[in-house]
Amino acid sequence: MPKALSRGFWPALIIPQLVVIAAIATWTRTGMGQPGPRWMLVGLLPALAVVAGTSIWKARAAAVRRLVVRTRGRVCLECGYDLSASPDHGPCPECGIEHDAALATDAWRTAGVLSSGHS
Repeated sequence: MPKALSRGFWPALIIPQLVVIAAIATWTRTGMGQPGPRWMLVGLLPALAVVAGTSIWKARAAAVRRLVVRTRGRVCLECGYDLSASPDHGPCPECGIEHDAALATDAWRTAGVLSSGHS
């Protein structure tokens, strides 16, 4: 899978986990089972963080997929930069990684983002 598709995946996992750890620490300090708004905050915050992190990552991946289809695969495999105005070979203006338009198109096709009808 091209790195541009998975970019943002780890923060989407790690940030909610950090929120869960902070919530558990707060939960144990306040005493488990105490009624009131503090209990609800500690209980709901991790769930909201997981939903937000996953939503952000999915939105980013969907944006990269739309860009790949719109540019017919002319997107940097590393950072997701639009290479449609760049030469077929050379460094990516965004991350500096060497790219080849034909190899990028094939990689996006292999990843299932581009159908074989796009060339």
